[in-house]
Amino acid sequence: MASSLECYMKENLESTAENALNHIKGILHRSLEELNWEFMKHDSVPLCCKRFTFNITRGIQFIFKYRDGLSISDKEVKDQIFKILVDQVPMEE
Repeated sequence: MASSLECYMKENLESTAENALNHIKGILHRSLEELNWEFMKHDSVPLCCKRFTFNITRGIQFIFKYRDGLSISDKEVKDQIFKILVDQVPMEE
């Protein structure tokens, strides 16, 4: 299974893993800036749709924050996914 880092390094033979990671982080950073702009602008898109898209994108950014979080996830990513999907949210009475 190829990761985004491996694909970048295969297309850019002189690239190192660190260069590939920086390239992917740059793409994510620019995309998040654009997403923020789209979220804040006034248009006819319902706010619930904007929030959904924004939150999904933030989740994906988190997965790729430390490395290629889908194929090379570390303890931090696994812990956060576990907290979101498995741990119960305490309910106050």
